[in-house]
Amino acid sequence: MIRFNYLQPPHERWCAGVPAAALAGSLRLPLVLIGLAFLSIAATWTFETHRIGMLEDQLSGLQSRIRTAANDERRARNLMTNVARLRTIRSAVSAAHRDVLVATNTIARIGNDLPPATWLTSVGSTSAGAWTIGGRSTRVEEIGTMLRRVQAIDQHASVRLVSIAATGRSGRILDFVIGWDQQP
Repeated sequence: MIRFNYLQPPHERWCAGVPAAALAGSLRLPLVLIGLAFLSIAATWTFETHRIGMLEDQLSGLQSRIRTAANDERRARNLMTNVARLRTIRSAVSAAHRDVLVATNTIARIGNDLPPATWLTSVGSTSAGAWTIGGRSTRVEEIGTMLRRVQAIDQHASVRLVSIAATGRSGRILDFVIGWDQQP
């Protein structure tokens, strides 16, 4: 027994009475256009995917350069800090060298201007610029002369007699200490 389908599918109703060859010819252009559209979409998608990959590569390169620049900046900051510290040290050493030269020249001048029968036994200093000069003399007047000469050498200094003591046989030798403060 053969069955007949009396309900026509929709595409058969639409194509009713149109030969299959004519139907294939009329569908050829839309199918080609749809194929070209798919091809165009695939080409565009491939191009954009490739472009996105290149941009991601560029982004990673730029991020690497930023990290390198941040490290370089940190290194530069450390170098500038070290340079500033070393300049401070250099200026402190230069100032100390200059102060030592001035002090040495002053002490040499004091030694050269010693009154007769007076000699130096010690020299001391503090970091604040205070000096002590110890010595011996046979006469009190000579110690006073030495005080005046030290004051004459440095007008900005405050010179004072710190101590005086009679020593030796029958107190004939006087040990003295002169204080000398440099004032700016």
